[in-house]
Amino acid sequence: MNKPDSGTGKAWLFPVLSISAVSTLLIAIVMYLMLAGTLADKAYKENAMALDHLETLCAAAGTPEEAISRLPYYSEMRVFSLDVNTGAVTASTHQFYVGKDIGWLKIDTQPFYDSTARFRATIHGEKLYISSRRIGGEAVAAVTASSAVDGNALLITIIMSAVAFALSMGIGYLLTTVTAKYSDEHREARTDAPTKLLNRRAYAEDVLKLKSSKRLRLLRYVSLDLNGLKEANDTLGHEAGDELIKNTARFMTTAFGHLGKLYRTGGDEFVALLLCDRAEFDEALGIFNEGVDLWKSVRGRPFSVSVGEASKEEFPDYSIDELAKRADERMYEAKDAYYRKTGKTRRK
Repeated sequence: MNKPDSGTGKAWLFPVLSISAVSTLLIAIVMYLMLAGTLADKAYKENAMALDHLETLCAAAGTPEEAISRLPYYSEMRVFSLDVNTGAVTASTHQFYVGKDIGWLKIDTQPFYDSTARFRATIHGEKLYISSRRIGGEAVAAVTASSAVDGNALLITIIMSAVAFALSMGIGYLLTTVTAKYSDEHREARTDAPTKLLNRRAYAEDVLKLKSSKRLRLLRYVSLDLNGLKEANDTLGHEAGDELIKNTARFMTTAFGHLGKLYRTGGDEFVALLLCDRAEFDEALGIFNEGVDLWKSVRGRPFSVSVGEASKEEFPDYSIDELAKRADERMYEAKDAYYRKTGKTRRK
């Protein structure tokens, strides 16, 4: 069926926005997981560096407690030593931990008995990355809160997702614009500018496609020819002739547009390739003729269109070329009858 010519406008916005949003969400999820894992590894490494520093201090100070007291303050890391026999926290860079025990911490003690370990645990609702090591007979742990890691990962993800979203929108808009431009140019190349019907080029392309189509068995070929166009041009001027051509196209669109494709194949020649049965065609033809008669009576100008049709319904063995020839023959029979009835000389 014929489709009206329409500009791209903002039609690209919703699909591009939707695709960009979904793709950005998926990218953000993957990016966050990757960043969180990378930053977690970084946290464990920083924990290990703090323990290396502590081990060096412990060699000079003698005990983990003395060494911890000399450690610099880490805003995002806590270090504490744990008596593996009693489970008590003996020293910490954060006094909040001093005096607490493993029961208060509510975490599994097993990793602290290993020479080295790294694991995730939750202490009173706070998720932590913990690296532990046996130093000076005690278990010493360096702890980094996951909120710092997750917060950094989230911030980086938001920034990078915003950039990805902007890029995907830009690329989407560019691709949509290029595609729409190509589509518009293709549509214009197949459209008859004065009538907005499909043109001779589109007709030739579509007939070629129909020759190999299984839908050919439903085809109804309609040939239409505007009567007296030359007379209108000669007596009323070309503007009047153009008006008759445009009205033929308008009434065709109203009557037949929902049944198939419509073409202007020459100056006063039109074709409709329809997929319908006899009843549907007769109803559409009645609407077409009513439009022509009404316009003629209102404007008081000669206006007549000769119509011929042939269908696979009537001629099941005909090819599309044979249907076209039969429809043209019937159209010319109707045209001859019109000129005999009006007594006018047929002029093309």
